[in-house]
Amino acid sequence: MRIEDVADRLNIDWNATQGRQARIADGRHVSTRSTMIESITVGSKTSSPIEVSIMPFQGQKAESDGLLGMNFLRSHRFRIDFTHQLLRWD
Repeated sequence: MRIEDVADRLNIDWNATQGRQARIADGRHVSTRSTMIESITVGSKTSSPIEVSIMPFQGQKAESDGLLGMNFLRSHRFRIDFTHQLLRWD
């Protein structure tokens, strides 16, 4: 799926995004498109306003549509349940 299609699916105006470089977990840099959105809610937690980035997916198909960045996670207390592969809010 093209990143323009992801933006469209999320009702993000592609013309309102800006090109950026992001460093991912393995240290590589990838090209992204970023913009501010009103809010994002994950489970019972919300952050607003918040910058989101859209980037191409590389690797095997996963059972997810995206990644939570530290700009969201640092605002909420959580723990990772590795046994059950869950993010648990404190």
